[in-house]
Amino acid sequence: MPMDDTDKRLVNGLMWIAGVCIAAYVMPWVGYTTQVATEEQARTELLETGKKYRKWYPDLPAPVTGRAVVTDDVEDANGIPMSDMHQALIRSNKELDANIEVKEKDSKMGFPPWTVIPEAERRHPGTYFKIQFEEKQKEVDDALHKNQVQCDDQDIGFSQYSGKAKITELEAGEYLRELAIAQEVINLCIGAKVSQEQSERGRGEVPEAFMRIVEVSPEPSVAVGPTIMKPNPNYSDAEHAKNPLSKNAQKYLIEYKRAFIQEYPVRVVLECDFNTFERFLYSVRDPGKHFLVIRNLEIVSPYIVDSQKDFMELRGGQDAKSPLEKANTKLDNRHIQVTISAAGMDFFDPIKNPNGLSAPAEVKQIKPKHIMPMAVPAGQAAAN
Repeated sequence: MPMDDTDKRLVNGLMWIAGVCIAAYVMPWVGYTTQVATEEQARTELLETGKKYRKWYPDLPAPVTGRAVVTDDVEDANGIPMSDMHQALIRSNKELDANIEVKEKDSKMGFPPWTVIPEAERRHPGTYFKIQFEEKQKEVDDALHKNQVQCDDQDIGFSQYSGKAKITELEAGEYLRELAIAQEVINLCIGAKVSQEQSERGRGEVPEAFMRIVEVSPEPSVAVGPTIMKPNPNYSDAEHAKNPLSKNAQKYLIEYKRAFIQEYPVRVVLECDFNTFERFLYSVRDPGKHFLVIRNLEIVSPYIVDSQKDFMELRGGQDAKSPLEKANTKLDNRHIQVTISAAGMDFFDPIKNPNGLSAPAEVKQIKPKHIMPMAVPAGQAAAN
């Protein structure tokens, strides 16, 4: 019986389904065979490469080359979880910040409240400084007379200030801090003399404590930072012998880091006995109240062996003309002349104040998001 069209379509469909089934069965096998060959080739290359590293490293473990199958559950590697390490880092940073804050409080100068210009006086900072200067000048004068300490500088270092009121708030703040340090230095000198005098009286001796403040000179503050001394790779002995001032003649180079300390130096010239000066040195650092850094110290006297050949280091020297200079060259044999530079410190954020506290902070220009169109004159609008 011949097949009709329906039978033909049924047979064709069965043949097509059979072809698809055969292809679905054969193709994965072909793909798997190809992958096995590729894996074996990669394993061979890996083993050959591993042989080259046997001199420095051990042989590759079996699981790496696929020779062994790991059936055990994989355990976490020994160590600390990242979350615990992160929390430990946060705690460590907090402790470090707390320690830095304590060190700053102990090392910074405890400036009194009157060194901060009140809000109501910011329109006239020069007037506010003048009032404070006159008050502190009187306080210092009373303390000097009460304790019999002589001070040759009645302006306590501010003779350059002519009383002008037109100064900026930044300048007034600088003057106020310098005034506070100058007053503190004078009070320390007075305290050292009084303490030495009481000690001598307590031992039943005739008081010989003496203190005379020849000069007080507050200097402009400076922003400083840490320094690192590194060996100079281009150092040359020949260059050092030829030109000691050249860069290649220096064995070490000084690298300056970002400044974060504001120093307020005060230069003081004293005439006193050695015991009183020793008490003064012990008193310059009182953490939490005042902390003065000694930047420079010179001690001379006609009665010190090293000073007997040359008197030029004394104030005025042998060619002294003024009464003050002549008096400086006639020291008592129990006295010394001391030139000391002490500085009070404060700390600042180098990001907010890159140039220090004595310079204005950088003002960031804020660009408006929306720019309003300018008004066009009526005549020009009509012409357009």
